[in-house]
Parts: sequence; structure tokens; C-alpha cells
Amino acid sequence: MDANPVRIEQSVRALKALGVIGVVPTHCTGDAGKAAFRRAFGAACLDGGVGGEIGG
Repeated sequence: MDANPVRIEQSVRALKALGVIGVVPTHCTGDAGKAAFRRAFGAACLDGGVGGEIGG
């Protein structure tokens, strides 16, 4: 949540380099982090929160 823009971009790049194809950032990610993940992962970036379920 408190990461600066450089750290956020480093994190996004690191996840991409690991082959991560989808993410579910939650409120602790912070608004800037969520926006960066949305830009990087597009539709594979889902909104997460308490009580949410993914899949079926």
C-alpha cells in the first residue's frame, strides 16, 4: 500500500518475469498498485476482497 511507483513497477515486472498470468490485488495493494496491475494484466486482473470467490 505504501510502496512508491518504482517499487510497484518492479513488483509487476517481477511477477510477469515469473510467468504469472493473473492477479487479484486487494485493498492492501493500494490504489496505485491496483492501477499498475490493471495496466499490466488487463482482464486477468480481478478485484479481490473479503468473502470473494474465484472460480467455481
